[in-house]
Amino acid sequence: MKFDKERWKRIRVGMIVGLVGGYFYYYFYGCDSAACNISSSPILSPLYGMAVGGLIWDSLNPDGEDR
Repeated sequence: MKFDKERWKRIRVGMIVGLVGGYFYYYFYGCDSAACNISSSPILSPLYGMAVGGLIWDSLNPDGEDR
């Protein structure tokens, strides 16, 4: 498996978008109680968004090639 700079660049962009989106989700929709583990924490919500954003952005394949 070779190192693909474009792929990692794409993943980093997705992680940044997910991080910002996760914080906005916490800020606007997060709950105050401890019943919501992810959305009640100002740290866990952006981290979860970052992970999901990186995975989703990586799954978007602009070249149309299989990996």
